[in-house]
Amino acid sequence: MPLRATAALLLLAAIWGAAFLFNAVAVAEVTPAALVAIRLGGAAALLWLVMRLRGARLPRDPRLWRQLMLMGVVGLVVPFWLISWGQRSVSSGLASILITATPLFSALFARTIAREPLRITQILGVAVGFAGVVVTLDVDWQGLTGSLAGQGAIVLAAACYAITGIYGQRAFRGLPPLIPATGQQIAGLLVIMPLAWLSGAFPTVWPSPAALAALAGLAVLCSAAAYLLFYWLIARVGAVRSSLVSYLLPPFALAYGVLLLGETVGPAQIGGLALIIAGVVLASRAPAPRAAPTSPVGPPHGG
Repeated sequence: MPLRATAALLLLAAIWGAAFLFNAVAVAEVTPAALVAIRLGGAAALLWLVMRLRGARLPRDPRLWRQLMLMGVVGLVVPFWLISWGQRSVSSGLASILITATPLFSALFARTIAREPLRITQILGVAVGFAGVVVTLDVDWQGLTGSLAGQGAIVLAAACYAITGIYGQRAFRGLPPLIPATGQQIAGLLVIMPLAWLSGAFPTVWPSPAALAALAGLAVLCSAAAYLLFYWLIARVGAVRSSLVSYLLPPFALAYGVLLLGETVGPAQIGGLALIIAGVVLASRAPAPRAAPTSPVGPPHGG
């Protein structure tokens, strides 16, 4: 891989790894619904501006907007809310490890939803990967207390990413990636904004400067800028090489948590991460599809 692309890949992993840090800081003062609304609002505005500067326009086809609405809700609103809610009781490092289950769910859903055949190596990879998820879970097996619900929410978010990844590759094939990316941000915002407003989710007092900076980081860096960088990488090195960010993201998130939040990393988390990565590698060893998707609509995962 060219040096410039390698540097961009590392930068993308560093940005998406920081999403879990930003979530941890923001959810201490802002509700999950408000966090999602602010994140989508900022990202939608920036991506729309970039789209217009490039001379592109949003589609007017009602059928396409129904697809964008589905992607916006299931692929953005729900997983963002689940991750931010889960991180109220789960460390940023652990959250980043659990979300790496996304490619494992993708392998399963490719078989059950898209009817793609699973090879032996893929089945083994899914089994090894989910064993890693179980090892990683910090469960009090005596009373099933602690952060089990939060960890389950993050694993469910990984499943949402996998479902929308498979759906989006087929629904938006042939479109410039920036169009569905912007459209689904706007669609998700149209859903979460009234829900957050009517439920009183927005804070009545201004959050601290640290929380405001975290919210800005989620919207500007982890959503808008990361999407653009991801598409730049795909255009130059392809989707397969770009997906290597999945393996690089957790180490960055773990480092941020340890250095900036004082989190600790235990043997179970390291061992679980190793199993998950091994499982993803095995599950990814499949023949190239006959018709490769040309319009990815989102990252492999991101906090």
